[in-house]
Amino acid sequence: KLETENKKLKTELQALQKTCKKLRDERDFAMDGEQRARMRASAIENDRDKIQRQFKIFRETKENELQSLLKTKRNLEGRLMKLES
Repeated sequence: KLETENKKLKTELQALQKTCKKLRDERDFAMDGEQRARMRASAIENDRDKIQRQFKIFRETKENELQSLLKTKRNLEGRLMKLES
């Protein structure tokens, strides 16, 4: 009777060890996926920051160009008014 019980317990132990290994493998796989997702998120964040900096520079350049054009326009309008007078 004890031998039968011992075999039964060994079988249960093997099943539990199998389940434990399966769960560990699933956990490791999930952690690897999480790490990859964090790396992708970091790369996307870096790209976004780079694009924002580039856009800021572009916007400032265009604003300066516009201001320059408006200044030139005012100067030309002033000259035209003097010529008309």
